[in-house]
Amino acid sequence: MNKLIEKLKKNNPKFSIELNNELQKIRFQYDQENKDLLATIELLRKKLDQSQHEKEIAVQDANYKNNSEINNLKNIISKLREKLESTIYYKDKDIQSAVLESSLEIKELKKIAMQLRTELKNERISKKQAIQDELRKSYNEINQLKLLIKKLRNEIERKIQKY
Repeated sequence: MNKLIEKLKKNNPKFSIELNNELQKIRFQYDQENKDLLATIELLRKKLDQSQHEKEIAVQDANYKNNSEINNLKNIISKLREKLESTIYYKDKDIQSAVLESSLEIKELKKIAMQLRTELKNERISKKQAIQDELRKSYNEINQLKLLIKKLRNEIERKIQKY
């Protein structure tokens, strides 16, 4: 094809000029298109860099916020754990104190119950003894009264016989 173009250039000088003009236009358009494409590439590269930079900043912000929130949650959890442990400690202490107090109270009540049983037993024995004593006294008194009655009867009978 190159030979054909060279032949046409030699035979027709006007064609040669037109061809050169067209080639220059094409080269100019090609150069212009190259410049435009390079400018577009550069612009796209800048936009990509800016987008990546914005993305990195957004990721860093999100990481910072997440880390901040995680740290806040860790602090809250730590404080709640301390509060729970403190509450458990004091509740355990209160329970132990109540159990000890209850145990001491039970021992004291058992001791009092034992004393009351002993007192009741002693009181029963004492009452039985008192009843026995009273019965003995009554029996003795009855016997004395019987003897006295017998004696008085005998005396009355003697006096009646005397009269």
